[in-house]
Amino acid sequence: MTINIDLLAGLADAQRDGYSPSNGQTIFTLTRAPHDPTDVRFLISGVEYTEGATGGSYFTVSGVTLTWLNVFAIQNTDLIEAVYYPQYGA
Repeated sequence: MTINIDLLAGLADAQRDGYSPSNGQTIFTLTRAPHDPTDVRFLISGVEYTEGATGGSYFTVSGVTLTWLNVFAIQNTDLIEAVYYPQYGA
């Protein structure tokens, strides 16, 4: 029997990580590694940013590290959330 791991990963519930940032924070640690780093949604005070968005990237993801590329400075009053599908079994 063959199981398509990529298919199973799409069935997992989305992971939602919330953050209380410090002024100028650029590094955020995800709870789990995303299945596809290009599908991570990063929300700052309700505005959604994506990796590799038109006009350039807003952030990068490597493993469980999300790096904000400082398009503008994050403030400690911003509401931050990362939403993504985690790797199967991660």
